[in-house]
Amino acid sequence: MRSGSEDDSVITMGLWLWPSPPREAFELGVEWPAGGIELSIVTLDGAIIGSAAQWSVPYWPDSPKSE
Repeated sequence: MRSGSEDDSVITMGLWLWPSPPREAFELGVEWPAGGIELSIVTLDGAIIGSAAQWSVPYWPDSPKSE
């Protein structure tokens, strides 16, 4: 989804984590040189992400199984 004025745009994307992270603190790094984003590293709480995962749903349903 894209929103914003002509001068300022925001792009929103979902985040797919697989496998699920450990239920302890871990570091997530992001870098996109072409977009002007230098390496950024943040520590996340895997227990909170793991708890939230119970509410997640598949984006695409399983493909039909061939018989």
